[in-house]
Amino acid sequence: RSPEIAEAFITITQVIMSPDLKYATVYLMTLNGKNLGVILEQLNAEKWVFKKLVAAKLKLRFTPDINFRVDDTFEEADRINKLMNDPKVKADIEKASDEDEGELV
Repeated sequence: RSPEIAEAFITITQVIMSPDLKYATVYLMTLNGKNLGVILEQLNAEKWVFKKLVAAKLKLRFTPDINFRVDDTFEEADRINKLMNDPKVKADIEKASDEDEGELV
């Protein structure tokens, strides 16, 4: 219903259900990351629409409460990759590797 959501390319990357199936956390990302905060806010404000759709499809005693969150997996992986490629970190890894080779097992 909102123009930001209608114009966005949203990908749901993961849905995690609580063990009792009462809560669903939906992780998503957008193609370009624009308006992500606004989109997330609006999706959470309109989550009753999704809850109604889920209720119509599933035969559960309770319809799960849906919470939308940003999937930052790729950003975190990129951060770790940059860290691992840092010359100081590479030197520390090589030094630790050389020290491990010198130890007797």
